[in-house]
Formats: sequence, structure tokens, C-alpha cells
Amino acid sequence: MTKGNWIAVVTVTLLWFIGAIGLYIYSKDIQQLFFSINFFAVIIATTINLLSALEQVRSRKTDNTFKYMEMWDDSLLTEARKYTRDILQQSNTKAPDQIYEDIDKNIELKKSIVSVFNFWQLIYLSIEAGRVEKRTLERAFSGAYKKFYETFQCWRQNHIKYSDPKGYADLDKLYKMWNK
Repeated sequence: MTKGNWIAVVTVTLLWFIGAIGLYIYSKDIQQLFFSINFFAVIIATTINLLSALEQVRSRKTDNTFKYMEMWDDSLLTEARKYTRDILQQSNTKAPDQIYEDIDKNIELKKSIVSVFNFWQLIYLSIEAGRVEKRTLERAFSGAYKKFYETFQCWRQNHIKYSDPKGYADLDKLYKMWNK
């Protein structure tokens, strides 16, 4: 258990102890005191179970977050990024229309861009669903996403906007979320 969890357990114990003493002083009935001990056992078990469940949720979020980091280096996504790397490097010297034409001519490049944008959409949906640690993913990916989003803006607007309007909106929301 974490330090915060121990603090919660100690706080519940102290509150019970104060209540039990107050109950005994008020009622002068030893049975009430024993009843409060049983009550304490239930409360402390419930508290520990709740804290354990919350810790499992945090652990799952961390695991999911690092799975996305591993996925980024997966061979399929690495291959997709390889096709887009040249365009990304030329983005400062080429006009958006020229980038659009280059993409339009190359089927493998189109597939790669779609694969990478699908990855970004998956990240956005996971953030929205609360399945991942938002800040950690932002630290790991925001720079790469901003560059990818801005470089392929013209293509994204002409293709994804019409073929997948919800996906298009998700990509915009992720950009705004990470571009604050």
C-alpha cells in the first residue's frame, strides 16, 4: 500500500477509536464497546478493499500507458513511420500542396499515414475513457504528434474529414489537448 493509503487506514482507525471511546463514555455499556469493535473490523476491511481496488485501477492505467509506448515501437507502426519520415523531414521546405501530391502518388505512404493517425486516435479515445495516464502519454508523444498533425494537415483535411468525421474530430481534440 502507498503512503496515502496508510494515512487513510490510520485516519479511519483514529476516527473509530474516538467514536468507540465516546460511545463507551456516553453509554457505559461494555457491549456497545464490543459492538463497535465488530463495526471497526467491517469498516477497516472495507477501507482496505477500496484502497486496493483504487491501486489496481492506477496500476492498470500505468500498464495501458506503457503498452502504447511499446506499440509505438512495434514493427508494424515503425514500418508505417518509416514511410512518413521523409515527408516529415521535408515539411519545412515543401508547400502543403506539394506534400499532398506526394502522398496522393504513393499508396504505401497513404496506408502509413492512416496507420499512424489510427494510433493517435486510439490514444485520444483511451485518454477520454480514462484508461491511461494522460500526462505520461503527453510527455512521451506530444512533440511527435504535433509535428505529424501539422505536416499532414492538408491530407488529413481532404481525406479523413470526409471518410471518418468522428476520427477527424478526435485528432483535432488531441491536438488541442496537447497544444495548450
